[in-house]
Amino acid sequence: MNSRIINVVFIWLIGLPVAIGTGGTPVWATPVTVENQPIYLLRIDSPPKIDGELDDEAWQHPPLEKDFISYWPGYGEKLSEKTLIRMAYDDKGLYFAILCYDSQPQDIKTSLTKRDQIYDDDWVGICLDTLGNKQTQYGFYINPHGIQADILNSAVSGDDMSPDFVWESAARITPRGYQVEVLIPLSTINFLSGKEVKMGVLIKRKVTRLGFYGSWPDIKPGIGILNSTAPIICKNLKAPLKMEILPSVTYSSNQERDNSWEWGKSDRSTDLGIGIKYGITSSITAELTVNPDFSQVESDVFQVEVNRRYPLFYIEKRPFFMEGADSFYF
Repeated sequence: MNSRIINVVFIWLIGLPVAIGTGGTPVWATPVTVENQPIYLLRIDSPPKIDGELDDEAWQHPPLEKDFISYWPGYGEKLSEKTLIRMAYDDKGLYFAILCYDSQPQDIKTSLTKRDQIYDDDWVGICLDTLGNKQTQYGFYINPHGIQADILNSAVSGDDMSPDFVWESAARITPRGYQVEVLIPLSTINFLSGKEVKMGVLIKRKVTRLGFYGSWPDIKPGIGILNSTAPIICKNLKAPLKMEILPSVTYSSNQERDNSWEWGKSDRSTDLGIGIKYGITSSITAELTVNPDFSQVESDVFQVEVNRRYPLFYIEKRPFFMEGADSFYF
């Protein structure tokens, strides 16, 4: 198999605009009667343990109890199963606790499967517009066993399922349904620091046995999820400094047969590369990569190769080639 190594250096600067909102009296855990009235999240001093149990001090405040309205296969039907939402934050991340009631918990569909393969199960999803500009959304999805899936949605390029963000989740099935806990580190998402950081949130839920997908706020036909978020505000939130160093080492060994009973001499090679990400400000990130390995893949991606005459295909996972890639789609 012939191969070629390309030495190349890229520098990528991404500007991240943000909308800063203003709010009045905090309305956390109270009914939102005015459309688009912001919800002030609760700042906590003691972070909850992400174990699927909702007995932490951070979750003892009243939940948001909202009607989930179906958006598929049809729009406008109220989901019969109740969903309770709690949200909080601290200087390290955003926290979510979601209790998904189900009158028939024995029929909850879930599986122990690979990441990003949960969409045939029951699941609950947290969609975050961290910039508040209705242009991009992070999607964090969890099934009742705590298996994760993540999506980056863009107004330009649509859904991209290839990113694997760093976040924590846990879930448990209970006699009244299932419940999930989620921690989204601030280092994982892009936002602009400020005294009042405005984001948008959309919670989605799939109930497999009913065949319905529902959400709060509701996703009206023709509007789309990017324009359907509820505004939330975190006070005095500072984006952490981003500094990542991702070295790579590639070792290869190729042999060809000299004849039908003997292998020839092995041709071995070793190659080094490095990628660096640095947050210049809370809204500008610089990335640099030297000698990227264009065959680099996840170590846990499983594929079986037996006498194939064509190369295997792996989804791109390297952060340098993924983050902000939607900016180059026109």
